[in-house]
Order: sequence, then C-alpha cells, then structure tokens
Amino acid sequence: AARAFLSRWGDLFGVRDPAAELALRRTTTGASAEVFVRFDQVTPSARPVFAHDLIVALTSPGRIGGVSGLFLPDPPDGVPAITGGQAAGIATAGAPDPGGRVIEEAVLGVFDPEAFGAPMGPARLVWQVDVHTDRPAVWRTYVDAETGSVLFAHDRIRHHQQRDVYYLNHTDMVDLTLIYRYDPPYFYGSYPGTSDQIFI
Repeated sequence: AARAFLSRWGDLFGVRDPAAELALRRTTTGASAEVFVRFDQVTPSARPVFAHDLIVALTSPGRIGGVSGLFLPDPPDGVPAITGGQAAGIATAGAPDPGGRVIEEAVLGVFDPEAFGAPMGPARLVWQVDVHTDRPAVWRTYVDAETGSVLFAHDRIRHHQQRDVYYLNHTDMVDLTLIYRYDPPYFYGSYPGTSDQIFI
C-alpha cells in the first residue's frame, strides 16, 4: 500500500520513480497498531542519500494516515575522484580527538547540507567515514569525494546520548534519554517507568 501510494502521488514529494529512488529500510508497528513504512532515498546507482527518507503511516490496511520525511530531487551520482581509503585517511587526520581509527569501510553517498544543519550549499557526492577516537567518540565525517575536503563532522555518541523533552503527536510531553544507535536520524528512548519504546 505504501509503495502504491508513492507510485501515484510521489511527485508531490519530488519522487519520480519510487522503485529506483526509494529502498525499503524497515516496517514498524506502533502502539495503536498503526504501521510505519520507512523508505531510504538512494541515487540511480543505489548510493544512499544520507538522512533523506520518506515514512508512510498506515492507519489500517490500504489507508494512508500521513507521509513525512525529506527527499532530494536529482541527487549527484558521479564518479568519485578519491577512494574510500583516501577519504578515511583525511577524516582520521582531521579528527578533533587523538587515537583516531576507522573500523568500518567508508560509504559513498550524497550529503545534503540542509539535512544536517550545515552551512548551506549544493548537495555533494561524499564518503561517509566513522572515526573512532580514545575519548571515546565516533566522529561521523563527510569527505567531499571530488575535492577531498571535509564538509561536516559530528560526534555521534555525544549527539545521541542526551536527555531532553520531546512532544509526541504535538500534544504529550515525555522526558526521554536518547540511546546511541548507528541509525540516524532515528533515535529511541523509553517512557519513564515503563518498557515502552518510542521512535523519534
């Protein structure tokens, strides 16, 4: 139902070809039995467009409750001028903390400054590199795949482990401790005194 909806109405969100531009990430069921279907945006070469996705809410089989997310029309999808290994070296050398090391392979994808609150500019083809340091910290770094410059970096541990108040359904407030996950921009926490989890 979610794909059928986007095939018919996807142009409202900038989607021209849902089968080629959207990759199913996961399907989750909420407390009231509503179903949330998350699609990650990808380029024609199946590269990820970082932090861009569409989430379709189904209130009942075949019934669409809403759509939210961020989609980038016509993302860059060229050939990188530097390798993932070179990008890892650049990210490690530029890490703010000592002891930098790269454990996971760099991922080639698209960085859109708007999605990260970074200085505005055009979307760029980048290498995403996670640099683990001694502090401990995990500096997720986006290295321009053409120029080799670092466009943006943030500490995923400090960014995700914080306590704050969030609005649920624009009405209820709940105090959550965010749990560090390798899955931005989605975090989860728990209602105080319960085991119920909530996705934000």
